[in-house]
Amino acid sequence: MYCLQVRKSTYQFCRRVPLDLRLKYPSSTIRHSLKTKDFSEAKRRRNTLLVQYDNEFQRLRLDRCSSASLTVNAFQSEPVAIVPQACVQTQSSSESAVVSSSTSLSDLTSFYMAKLRLGGNKKTIQDFSSSIDVALQYFGSDTRASSINREMVRTFMLFLTKLPVRFALSKKTRGRSIQEVVEIADQFSLERSSIPTVNKRLDVLRAVFSYGLEEDKVAKNPFVNLRMKDVKKAKSKRQPMGEGDLSKLFSGLARGSEDFWVTMIALYQGARQNEILQLRREDIYQDRGIWVMSFHDRDNNSLKTESSVRIVPIHNHLINAGLVNWVAAINTGDRLFQSASLGIYGNYSQTYSKHINAVFRGLRVTKHFHSLRHSFRDACREAEVPSDIADYLGGWSGSASVSRSYGALEFSLGHMKRKLDKVVYTA
Repeated sequence: MYCLQVRKSTYQFCRRVPLDLRLKYPSSTIRHSLKTKDFSEAKRRRNTLLVQYDNEFQRLRLDRCSSASLTVNAFQSEPVAIVPQACVQTQSSSESAVVSSSTSLSDLTSFYMAKLRLGGNKKTIQDFSSSIDVALQYFGSDTRASSINREMVRTFMLFLTKLPVRFALSKKTRGRSIQEVVEIADQFSLERSSIPTVNKRLDVLRAVFSYGLEEDKVAKNPFVNLRMKDVKKAKSKRQPMGEGDLSKLFSGLARGSEDFWVTMIALYQGARQNEILQLRREDIYQDRGIWVMSFHDRDNNSLKTESSVRIVPIHNHLINAGLVNWVAAINTGDRLFQSASLGIYGNYSQTYSKHINAVFRGLRVTKHFHSLRHSFRDACREAEVPSDIADYLGGWSGSASVSRSYGALEFSLGHMKRKLDKVVYTA
């Protein structure tokens, strides 16, 4: 969420001060409470501030262009008038040309990571940092970012395929330079990075240059539309649970246990593991006579995407199985699944996924936990649940065009409930 953060369930505006105006502000980052907990209202207020600050920055550059001295005080609540563009455009274009031609790859990646740390979770930051470190070693941290061209990126792609999996953690390769890592991988015939892993690293660099392009740090993005083609069919990568696996889960999991409810919620609600593990007692409640489940980013919750924020009806199978009564026995404010501990990256699924997949293996289930989410999507198709409702129920990004508040959906909560209850499994 660009320029938006959540602090104690209230949205904040945050924006980095442009480098050429850094001396005019007391801090490198501008922050304001937006004084709202509603996401739609927060976006509207953010957009207003973005326009006002753009005008503020223009005014400061114009004053500097005319050699006027200006001391910037606290942010003015009144909108700043738009100023003539002639001088600003001349100044801005010349400065941008200098900045974009002289910005080093190290400075560009640091600039991007500073933005990411404002809103990214620990796991995302760690993953991005790893890919950026590889790029800095390969191209050189002092290399001018603008000197990297598409041919260099294509060569870089081929190099990435030579890196072994989890090389930063392996005793043989951790702490080594990437050139040494490749040599060790050749020597010991280590398993190499998959095509999806290579593409994820390229996606990180594409995002870095894209942000640099927006902020006039670089003049081009050489990573655009450059990806390696994965010859594997998408369907073979992540398959839903088969009837045999579902039968083993229904009969093997202890009814009413935390593992049972985490599995059933994933299967009948299509929710991600970490979304489920963050649920608290107050996230299960009745609205207009319908039991609902709330997935939100308040109370230090971490959700994968903006579309993950949703309030959804609870499948009738879960209600009949006793979910509501089980939740009622939990203290107000407590998480439903207290056996799941917080991992080093700030999420619960990091440690719990190892546990639940071990449970699945013990039941001789052939698929991993995440396959339940694919089972839900397939079951929605079988039940002829409209794709926009299915997107919303599971928090898929395909529902970006649908409001995040079910009250504004073209379908009522009751209508979604009727569609969801059509989802069934045979085991």
